[in-house]
Amino acid sequence: MPNNTETERYFVIEELTGEIRESDFKEWKLWMSRREYIADHRVDHTIISEAVWVMTVFVGYSRGEKPPLYFWTQVFGGALDESLWMSATRGEAKKAHWVAVDQCREIL
Repeated sequence: MPNNTETERYFVIEELTGEIRESDFKEWKLWMSRREYIADHRVDHTIISEAVWVMTVFVGYSRGEKPPLYFWTQVFGGALDESLWMSATRGEAKKAHWVAVDQCREIL
């Protein structure tokens, strides 16, 4: 992801409180490279079939949307491959995840 425009914003989750706070690119990149990334940042993961799954994660990146849309739900495989839902909160992200799962199951 590029890191040199005024609209891009980066966020991390505070380890002790779970609070989301804005950071700079350098801190975000280091934070995202941690080994614990998947466990800490995964909201949900659902396998629809051997070739189709849906994953929702905190990416900590915003293109300037207000509010920031730093939770992303994406479909991998199948007719909806690469479909993306972006959410501002963990709760919205969980809802988006299950919308994506339902849509994938309807197509199968």
